[in-house]
Amino acid sequence: MGHDRRFLKVISIVQVVMGAIFLALGIVDRYEVRFIYTSYLFAPCWIAALVLPAGVMGVILVNKSSPSSTLINAVSSVSMTSAIVSGITVYEYKWAVGRVLVANLVATITTEWDDVHFADKDAALKLTDQENTAVAISSLIAIFSTIEVALALCAAWISDSLYQPPQENQISQARNVNNQFGAGQIPVHPPYTAVQPMVAVPVPSYNALK
Repeated sequence: MGHDRRFLKVISIVQVVMGAIFLALGIVDRYEVRFIYTSYLFAPCWIAALVLPAGVMGVILVNKSSPSSTLINAVSSVSMTSAIVSGITVYEYKWAVGRVLVANLVATITTEWDDVHFADKDAALKLTDQENTAVAISSLIAIFSTIEVALALCAAWISDSLYQPPQENQISQARNVNNQFGAGQIPVHPPYTAVQPMVAVPVPSYNALK
């Protein structure tokens, strides 16, 4: 249990840092790259809006001796949502990088609408400054989103493992076992039966009968 708490604390602190990174990447992507297919979706900023509260709640969770089920469910739910959004973002920005590179490759090799799959050895990609920025920022967003998927899944799994049923549930389970035994059902462990005391009965000897 203590190892899980330390691991969740490290993940939560890393997620707070990741939230700041995603926020910065989202701003740069929106105002510097301006790629029409991805920049206007604000996907990194949406991830930051999920990662930051998940990290803060994770730190609060590990510092409590008896965390509530509401806080555990909140950390697990927000982390799973962040993992899903990050996975979609990875797909979007990988596609964006491929779109920029393929478009430049086709423009470099031929001006006709040919089906080009491989570049010539002497043909170099001639990317503009804006295209270089788009490839760099989109690649960073895809890499950090992939890392966030792993972190979010680990945070959700560890937070669920920290849940402990309250004492009232344990008492109610014991009462249910007693009720089942009273209804005639066979319990898992047989009830304890007190040993009856043994009484010694004197037996008359053979000489006394004569």
